[in-house]
Amino acid sequence: MNDEPAGRPSDPEVRAERLRADIERTRAELGETVAELAYKADVKARVTDRAAAVRRRPEVPLGAVLGAVVAVLTYLWWRNH
Repeated sequence: MNDEPAGRPSDPEVRAERLRADIERTRAELGETVAELAYKADVKARVTDRAAAVRRRPEVPLGAVLGAVVAVLTYLWWRNH
């Protein structure tokens, strides 16, 4: 008769390997959490990242804006005459 609870291996090697895997998984999760917290605390890096994202945003070409303004003004002039 085995005194181990159901679902737990009785082989010490298997238990040790599962424990090592669990420790490695926990270390990886902890490392990610620490990196996220460090990034949140680094305001300068966040501002720099945000500024870079804004600069990468495509700008509306000036010609398109002027064309739309001319079209609207032409329509308004035509409607009133």
